[in-house]
Formats: sequence, structure tokens, C-alpha cells
Amino acid sequence: FKQLVQENNLKVSSFHTDLQTLEQKIDELCDAANDLGASYLVLPSIPAERRTSLDDYKRMAATFNTIGEEAKKRGVRFAYHNHGYGWVEKNGQRPMDIIFNETDPSTVFFEMDVFWTAAAGVDIIACLNNHANRYHLMHLKDMKEAVRFKTNGEDSREWFSLFPAITSCGNGVLNLKEIVKTAQKNEVKHFFVEQDIAPQPRVSLQQSHHYLDQI
Repeated sequence: FKQLVQENNLKVSSFHTDLQTLEQKIDELCDAANDLGASYLVLPSIPAERRTSLDDYKRMAATFNTIGEEAKKRGVRFAYHNHGYGWVEKNGQRPMDIIFNETDPSTVFFEMDVFWTAAAGVDIIACLNNHANRYHLMHLKDMKEAVRFKTNGEDSREWFSLFPAITSCGNGVLNLKEIVKTAQKNEVKHFFVEQDIAPQPRVSLQQSHHYLDQI
């Protein structure tokens, strides 16, 4: 993989992995990241069975702190990629607030997916401003029309039902220009075009590239 990256003049700034690997093979992950020149290890999802209660989220925050500290020792940063779950209050508290408030801001960072964050009904601009310097990475795509999860976004079936609303950057209702500018102001360092549904990937990528190049 490293050879392919070099041959195509590409850079690897981060990569996703699973929680079990982060907990059990942090040495190997960090070695791979350093070998590829990647600065971030990213957890793209908390397993469903480990986010059923507020206490689960408290334990997950502690786990993130441990992973973040271990990654830091090895010259790599750890980030959590949020989806649409965790934003609805449980017993008067939002689970995501636990993750934000009970993790070390010097070792635990975040990757925002603008589509899923918007689908959860979150004000993206306010979120970036309220958590300045925590979000270091961002997944960019657009939303054809304003859609929301019917409940709390916990069930993957809710995610799949919204896939048809995903579109190329600039072809939807999200104010990506303001989002990107606010993100840059608040220390987001890496932006990735990610389109879960793209019947014509080359065309979709060109559309997103053209739009983002104007910002």
C-alpha cells in the first residue's frame, strides 16, 4: 500500500481502524501510521454494545484518554469520528457532551462528518466554535435536502434510509463555504471528500473538487 501511495504521489494523513485494534494493537497501528506518514489514527464508530448508556459513554471517554495518551507517546494523534448518534439527551445529558468534556483536549481529537452531524440536528457552526481546536479532521459531502433522523440515529437502518440524500459538495443545502471557513478558523487541519453513495465516483469527485476549489 505504501508503494502504491508513493507511486501515485499521494499522502496519507490519517486512517480509520476499529476499537478492538486500538485497544489491543496500538503499537502496530502507530508503527504503521509513522511508516505511512500519517498523523492521526481515527475511530470511525463506537460499537453499539458499548454505547447503550451514559455510563458506557463515561467508560468510553476514559478509554479514549488511554488510547490518546498511548498514541501521543508514539508520535501519533487519536481522533474520534462522530456519526449521528450521541446527540440526543439521555436522562438529561447528551452522550457526546460526555465525550467532549471528559476527554483530554491535548490527546483526544475529533473528525466531523458534516452530513451525519447535520442529520442529527446539530448546529455545525456552533459545534465547531464551541469545541475550538478539538476537531482536526472533517468529512465533506452535501445533503440534497434537509433530512433528519427519525429518532436518535442509533440504529444503522436510520443511516441507510438517509443515503439517497447524500450528494456532491455544492449540490445540496449545507452551507459548506461557511462550514469550511469556520473549520479552518478553529484548527481543522484535514478535509476529506467522502460520498457514501456515488453512482459515478469520478464525476462526483470532480464536482466536489470544483466547488471546494472556489472556497
